[in-house]
Amino acid sequence: MPGLVGLITKQPPSEAKAQLMTMLKAIQYEAFYDSGTWADESLGAYVGWTTLKGSFSDGMPISNEREDVYLSSLGKNILIVTTWSNCGAGAIT
Repeated sequence: MPGLVGLITKQPPSEAKAQLMTMLKAIQYEAFYDSGTWADESLGAYVGWTTLKGSFSDGMPISNEREDVYLSSLGKNILIVTTWSNCGAGAIT
């Protein structure tokens, strides 16, 4: 089953990334999963995910046009596209 992992930490980036990869490997056990990571080292925020290829979550994370707000989501998200466009976001990247 696809999953979402993450941490918010004051660890050095190299340690945080290593910990994130360990967590990601624990949920990346099917060959048909795609995976990805996103990090903002200045905030100490690190996110990783596995997803089914071609699913909504396969394009994570999505951001606003200024790329100062990011969203990672997982699962069956029927209303998220409508909700995102109602928030004034011009495009989902």
